Amino acid sequence: MYFLFSTSVFGQRHEENFTAEIVILENENLKKVIDSIDLKNYYLKDGQTWYLDFRKANEIKLASFRKSKLFQSNTDVYLTIIDDNILFILSKRNHIIPIKKTGLKVDLNRFKFLDLTTELSSYWILKEVNGKIEIVSKSIYDGKR
Repeated sequence: MYFLFSTSVFGQRHEENFTAEIVILENENLKKVIDSIDLKNYYLKDGQTWYLDFRKANEIKLASFRKSKLFQSNTDVYLTIIDDNILFILSKRNHIIPIKKTGLKVDLNRFKFLDLTTELSSYWILKEVNGKIEIVSKSIYDGKR
């Protein structure tokens, strides 16, 4: 009897819903830099999406990866649209970034699985220089390697 009770109480896994809150990016300079890149001109493999990564101090990474890679520990995930491109935004949990929250959420549970694949993709490293966001390095992938 004790065994049945302990497995029924302690054997259940708590599944947290995986969502992304829809937000508005408030940094106009950052939006202009992203617009100037014109993401539609760059290779995006099926199943990949664009994302902005705010998790490193003093830099923002704009790149692509699989939607299944969005789910990461200690990371908040947001979603925005810039120049008709859907971009996910990653930040450290409870870290302040230049966004306005809408309270609307997108269900991402179907992308919540362990994905060990690695793929080449384009990326841009952005930093604030003299009060403006600038591209400080980039790597462009054309989909042919």
